[in-house]
Amino acid sequence: MTHPHLPQNKLTTLLVLVAAGYCSTVTAGIEEIQPISFGSFVVTGNDLVSTLTVPSSNLSSSTSTQKIHILMPGQNGIYRLTGMPINTSVSINIPNSFITWNGTGTRETFLIEDFEYPSQRQTNGIGETEFYVGATLKTTGTTGIYYASPYSGNILIQVNW
Repeated sequence: MTHPHLPQNKLTTLLVLVAAGYCSTVTAGIEEIQPISFGSFVVTGNDLVSTLTVPSSNLSSSTSTQKIHILMPGQNGIYRLTGMPINTSVSINIPNSFITWNGTGTRETFLIEDFEYPSQRQTNGIGETEFYVGATLKTTGTTGIYYASPYSGNILIQVNW
């Protein structure tokens, strides 16, 4: 049950794939098996930076600091690379990102950083590999207001082989 005076935010990130490789005949793709989500939470103030972490492991649960309070835990993301060269080492990089309010007007954004993921994976005999992604969401700490509304954004997954 949520408190009527506290903003509730439900976040789900979307995924964008950029594949840069050395083999021009490969048609690589990505499947989003389970999108990374920060669940449902409230931000009770923004006078200091607060965090919400969703780990990449299924063995750990979401944690928060300062003025973020978890209502419903988030979930790690699970992604599968497909159409890659078989039995090949691939490197993965996920740069920091932002997620923004879905309404009109200017509002505070959340920074998404400290992504947890394997930096190297080996494709199998059919050119596929799966990996788990976790991340940390941070408030700005600038006293701006976060509204009780959905926020969304994209993450960029860079793959090199």
